[in-house]
Amino acid sequence: MNHLYKYVLTGCVFFSQLASAETVSFDATQLAALNPGVSDSFQVNLLGSGFTSGTDGGGVNFTYDPAVLRVDSLELDPANWDFFADTGLIDNSAGTVTGVEFATSSLSLPSDFVVGTVAFTAVGVGTSILSLSESFGIGGWALLGDPQDVSFVDSSVTVSAVPLPASFWLLTSGIVGLFGATKRRKEG
Repeated sequence: MNHLYKYVLTGCVFFSQLASAETVSFDATQLAALNPGVSDSFQVNLLGSGFTSGTDGGGVNFTYDPAVLRVDSLELDPANWDFFADTGLIDNSAGTVTGVEFATSSLSLPSDFVVGTVAFTAVGVGTSILSLSESFGIGGWALLGDPQDVSFVDSSVTVSAVPLPASFWLLTSGIVGLFGATKRRKEG
């Protein structure tokens, strides 16, 4: 019987942690729809989800492969972060964005919200991991001054070489055909 209590207690702790799984991630739906080629620019939202009790704010850092991506800008959502908003430092040579911090004076944020939007440009072929971590400049994620245990979900972006359009190959075959016809005419 003693073992049964251990299992029940362990299950309750596990499921209570699942119920309050606050996460910060890049928008997976937007990332899945991307198919950028070199020189393409695109934007991806940074999302907070599962904040059922709300949040006062927090901070994030993220890294990326600077041989594949460049961060052009980061804009925090002004509707959510009315008290404090710092877009941090973008270092494209190191592939880092650090010290992105924000706070709200309102406790009425929905449980799922947009932190901000990151604008990228693809600069090379390959896959870049977008690795998120917490920034503690203003004390980390908190609700009414109490720290929140937030999970950060990594993502990736794959940049492919831009293929030549079908119209190029059609035009090329037409020109080759014209040269061939002209040569036959001169020989015949």
